Amino acid sequence: MLTLARIRPLVALSVALAIVAACAPAAPPAPAGGNPSAPVASERSTAPAAAEPAASAPPSVDEPLSPPVDVKLAIFGTVGDAPFYVAIERGYFRAEGLNIETVQSDSAPRIIPFLASGQVDVAGLSQSPALFNAVGRGVPIKIVADKGRPAPGHDYAAIVVRKDLVDGGAVLTYADLRGLRIATPGRGTAVWGLLARALDIGGLTLADVQLEELSQPDSLPALGNRALDAAFLIEPFVTAAVARGVGVRWKTALEFAPGAQNGLVAYAPQFIEHQPAAARRFMVAYLQGLRDYLDAFDLGVDQEEIIDILIKHTAVKDRAVYLTTQPSGFEPNGRVNVEYLRGEQELYAREGLLTDPVDVAALVDLQYADYAVARLGRR
Repeated sequence: MLTLARIRPLVALSVALAIVAACAPAAPPAPAGGNPSAPVASERSTAPAAAEPAASAPPSVDEPLSPPVDVKLAIFGTVGDAPFYVAIERGYFRAEGLNIETVQSDSAPRIIPFLASGQVDVAGLSQSPALFNAVGRGVPIKIVADKGRPAPGHDYAAIVVRKDLVDGGAVLTYADLRGLRIATPGRGTAVWGLLARALDIGGLTLADVQLEELSQPDSLPALGNRALDAAFLIEPFVTAAVARGVGVRWKTALEFAPGAQNGLVAYAPQFIEHQPAAARRFMVAYLQGLRDYLDAFDLGVDQEEIIDILIKHTAVKDRAVYLTTQPSGFEPNGRVNVEYLRGEQELYAREGLLTDPVDVAALVDLQYADYAVARLGRR
């Protein structure tokens, strides 16, 4: 297993530091909940990595790339990375001629310098001021696919309010959130952006509540001892809060932010430029893993096997959790909600977290998802 710290070569240090400086207005969010000690997967081959010769004919889609192409993939190690894990374990990347090496990370902003310098080729991340600020300063990172959104049957993010406040009638409407102590992972995170939309429905802003930067696991005891009034949680912590009696699943993201974009797949500029065939093939394998995950939880197809894969690769080891909580949601064709990302950029600007606005439509490049859908069919 690699970590981001172990792949920082001196030749890229100046690039990484420059991008970090460009992203300075963004406060790094708390860790995404992955377990750094959890096992990560590798499909590395003994064959040497090599770029395709420019003059050679494109390989047939029926055959893997030869020689295989090494791809470094940054992950959090959470259930949100499920499509990657399924694609690795089921051999979809290998079938496309790709050797996947996972690199552990703990927050989206910290991935940006490594993408910018080509030290990782692909990253699962979420939108953040750091991403927008880096692109605004000329770093040609591209968002290429969806990696998480609430959907019917996959409503995995919710505002959890202390049970006594709901039972006593103190919190009934969005406007009742005024003045409450509410936990989020941090300013600029996707969860923070979702909370802003809930507050807007009640005529409130983020300044009208007391934001507490707290991890998801730490939010549960804080609700229990009344150090918090509410918390924005994702599964399995939503279900855990309800089971422990410390909170009520009050409003879900699907209710107040339908179509929200919570996770993204991004490509490094060097990967796009130097390995275009691998970039296309990566998306084919990714969407296969994503669709297998959805089929497992929506239709029950190979569900036990998919849960085994998640238990192997994430910190959630209890099989019952996967069967009793709302599973993560994904767009089966990899589409990205550009309008939602525009709204995120506007929020960053209002909150003073944005230095250089970007053309969001130009930031998103769906040609790779389109290629994958052309091969796999539309869902």
